[in-house]
Amino acid sequence: MFPSISKEIGLPACRDHLEKRQVKLFSTDCVMEALEITLDNNLTVFNGNMYVQVSGTAMGPNNACQYADTALSPLDREIYNCQDIVKPEFYGRFRDDIYVAWSDTLEKLDEFLTWLNGYHRNLKFTMSTPSLEGTEFLDLFIYSKNNRIETTTYSKPSDAHSYLLPQSCHPTHVAENIPYGVANRVFKNCSEESEYYKSKLEFSKYLEDRNYSKVTIEKAFQKVEKSDRNAIIAKDVSSKSDKNEKFFPLVCDFNPGLPPVGKILNRNKFILNLDPALKKEVKPNNVFVSYRGNKTIKETLVPSRLNDDRNIDFFGDTDTSDNVVEHSSTIEEEGCFQCVSKCKACRLFICESKTAKSFHTDYTVSILGRIDCNTVGVCYLVNDKVCRRSSVGSTINNFKSRWQNHKSHIRKSVRSCEIATHFNSEFHDLIKEPLKTFDSQLSNQLEVIIFEKLDFSRCQNQDDKVRVAKERETFWQNQLMTLDCYGGLNKRPATNEIRN
Repeated sequence: MFPSISKEIGLPACRDHLEKRQVKLFSTDCVMEALEITLDNNLTVFNGNMYVQVSGTAMGPNNACQYADTALSPLDREIYNCQDIVKPEFYGRFRDDIYVAWSDTLEKLDEFLTWLNGYHRNLKFTMSTPSLEGTEFLDLFIYSKNNRIETTTYSKPSDAHSYLLPQSCHPTHVAENIPYGVANRVFKNCSEESEYYKSKLEFSKYLEDRNYSKVTIEKAFQKVEKSDRNAIIAKDVSSKSDKNEKFFPLVCDFNPGLPPVGKILNRNKFILNLDPALKKEVKPNNVFVSYRGNKTIKETLVPSRLNDDRNIDFFGDTDTSDNVVEHSSTIEEEGCFQCVSKCKACRLFICESKTAKSFHTDYTVSILGRIDCNTVGVCYLVNDKVCRRSSVGSTINNFKSRWQNHKSHIRKSVRSCEIATHFNSEFHDLIKEPLKTFDSQLSNQLEVIIFEKLDFSRCQNQDDKVRVAKERETFWQNQLMTLDCYGGLNKRPATNEIRN
């Protein structure tokens, strides 16, 4: 809906509404000019190119919903004023979802839909298949029974009902309010008692699956059942607070280790009454605590905005199409590469790649940064191409030194590690002399990919580095499933080797 509303229908409707204001703090021309600026300058950057939206409005701006609602208000009025169509018994629109109660023939309903689609070339309306059983609208399922319109709660098949876990790091009242909110919604949406109890059992099960106790759930439903449903669904006509009244939230980052800030605040509100001038400006009841949620693990690992270290000059060089040009010379190619000197380890064993993948899972590791045999502190993957088995290893030194030890132990039949033990087994009949033949045979049977540079920034000594290396090695052994229980070459998790 939002991108489909052209300015030719949106702007006139907005101007018409603005002209009907009783108090015009800002002139209509001023507001319309500001509105056009927001519509004409919706810019975004993708893949180094800058784009501008040329049709409709974006979904993110604060004025987008009001603009879309206002733009279609002439259509809402015309439906009831037009004499050329059969009008619906009831017409209700919430943004781009419309509920129509129809009492005429299906042929006339098709004519009404055709008329709607002729309103403007950019607006296209679709209709759910009419059914005698009823139809869903938002979170309701609406049906007819005994010449009455009845409703019950509706959820999309894709709705996982992933309510906030009660043990999550939130104020306790949040977890207490969620069952009440669910119960209130079920009680409000179900017009028949039988449907209410059916939905109550269904949504109670959803809450129990999210670790809410049966006692908490039952209390929530008992609380709403004491209410009058007609009062809940009635339009709120109570007197609203003065719009000019000032409220003063004390905004804090929530932490379960905090003292009871709300109780402390309430206990000391009397101080505001000690000064007549302050009491006049700040009402004690209008001061309250508001908690701000901290970043979740998901928000930390997957931020809404990607960190782009590329050097993009928005005001410098641009091509003829006004697309932003990025300086590719500053972008370092990522992956596992052979060193500049093309040492024997690189020439014969290291596989240049931007990803790493074992033989035991479809999971693929994307290699971050540029890594080669001289990189200090790495995790690496050894793939046996003959047996099709994989092993993950790590080193706090560079890989070139580590691989010299591996190769030496294989050649001298020293079973010091899983790699040496495996390539000295009956599955591999390697000719150990001369060295050139040994290197050639071994390189045909395995490949190595160095896929992660370890972070030693917080390590204060050698033991800390070893611990970090073994922890990351164990992580990748499980992630790439290279442990023996998965069919891999790693006999045990690497953290078992850490000295306590």
